[in-house]
Amino acid sequence: MGDRNSTHTRVQPVFSFLDERDPSGASWLSRLLELPVEGTRPTSHDVGPIRKAQWGEDEAQLPAPKALLRWLLEHPLENPPLNLGTSSAGTQHLRRRLFDRDPKALGEALAFIERRERPSKGWCVFEGATRPDVFIETDDFIVVIEGKRTEAAPTRHTRWMPGRDQMLRHMDCAFEIADGKPVYGMYIVEGAQDGDPDTREPAPVWMEAARSTLSDEVLQASLPHRTAEERTAIASGFLGVTTWQRVCTALEIPWTVVNGSGVSPVGSWRKAATMRFALVEQWCNLRRSDDVSRSIRKWLRAEPERREHQVRSVLMSVALDGVDLVVLPGWSLVGREPPEWLVELSQDRTIVVEMLAEQNTEDVTKGSSHYSFVLQCGRRLIGPEPQILGASEEVWASNAFTKKAYEAASRIASHRTFELDPGLDVLMMICGEINLAHERAGAHQLPEGMCVSAPLVVNPSHTWMSLPANQRQREFLSRNGLLLTTANTHPELSETKTRDWKAASWKSAEVYWRGARVGVGEEEPSVSEDGAVRAQRIWVPDGVAEYCTPVVLGTVRLDRLER
Repeated sequence: MGDRNSTHTRVQPVFSFLDERDPSGASWLSRLLELPVEGTRPTSHDVGPIRKAQWGEDEAQLPAPKALLRWLLEHPLENPPLNLGTSSAGTQHLRRRLFDRDPKALGEALAFIERRERPSKGWCVFEGATRPDVFIETDDFIVVIEGKRTEAAPTRHTRWMPGRDQMLRHMDCAFEIADGKPVYGMYIVEGAQDGDPDTREPAPVWMEAARSTLSDEVLQASLPHRTAEERTAIASGFLGVTTWQRVCTALEIPWTVVNGSGVSPVGSWRKAATMRFALVEQWCNLRRSDDVSRSIRKWLRAEPERREHQVRSVLMSVALDGVDLVVLPGWSLVGREPPEWLVELSQDRTIVVEMLAEQNTEDVTKGSSHYSFVLQCGRRLIGPEPQILGASEEVWASNAFTKKAYEAASRIASHRTFELDPGLDVLMMICGEINLAHERAGAHQLPEGMCVSAPLVVNPSHTWMSLPANQRQREFLSRNGLLLTTANTHPELSETKTRDWKAASWKSAEVYWRGARVGVGEEEPSVSEDGAVRAQRIWVPDGVAEYCTPVVLGTVRLDRLER
């Protein structure tokens, strides 16, 4: 795990090597600034000694400019996240007043901002600190660098600003503290696959991204709080994009520094401290229905292209660089086979996805209209796998496990286990198959011969299985380690509790660790009692303007997982 994480395998090795060789930067910093293309040229060639340098575990945190925080208050989103970015009822109430254009609430929020020197948190703070991968300051200028390895394009949004470019955000925040010094910004990305391995150019998509960073449209969307003169000054410092291969060649860094152990598509347990996961809670826009499952399928089949656009937009919006496991909800996409773009996205991670057949007909030969797949290393690892059973009555009858329960247990044991990394087994149980953990007299049991010994269980579900019995089943199945589950979200999650779904903080993804559910944080990550697991829900655009999709991002300490 983490073997493709740009911080661990590119940023930290490269800049730690340079720092150890020459901490002043005199022999390498000016040469580094000359490498990017498709940007501007540095105006200052005077390189005094480096006064401050931060990267890796010591990333700089640059607070947002007060002018931007004020602008966000005065120009609230037309369609904010449904839970207003928080699970706190009090904060939701305060923010709702802002989005309802309450003048008194605006005055209170502006006063809150002004009272604080560098506000980074609070009910009315709509952009937190940014963290460039590399921050270098000399007497003459500041440099901010964003390193990429697997991402195909730059990030150009935040939760509250759909057009906020990541690099311009870094430079904007650095500009605020530069005290008149130039601020330089650049990307370092993985080289294109063709050409000389030692001098590979950036891929065409990154060349175009660098050019567009200086466009009026991107500058205006990213820096609406700046004057024209300030925007010009910030733009003049964007140097463009170069590659890790060119950096190593130009600065005489042995490639073994960053790739000494070779590239393993899935990673190496011995080199990583944590495994990162992402649980997508895909949104379905339903109205009240007596049969939620049928309504979701009907909605998906009616607009399959829209669903694919949503899923793709969400996955592209989430920073997947370094994420090892992505779990999508049941009925993820419509079709018989996972689309090629999703298979390609699994090149550096594992993705669990389910495909729903286009027509509302059962496959007579296999008895299912939906099939799950595990994608890994750019190929199909498992699938198509049908869901064998769902309801608890299919599992237990006449005081014994049913024949179908034994068939399901056998299928799961023989077809659903895979390795996320050498030595780490993962078991996939689809939706209601967790009912195989039958509860009797306060204790759970599995069909004879079925043993859930894998330290990680993934349980993609179609709808929110929220009954206390389901929670106890997942607690039981997580007793050896970690269980991750997610499902489609929809208004019914709130309407069945007579709550306004637009204001509700409904959620379907859950994390279980060592037999207990771990809360999912909203403002800050929640942490398991032993500190091994962290999880936080974020909200990302899903490609449909009026909605955002919740995604749970988390980590688990690998040394705590039983092997």
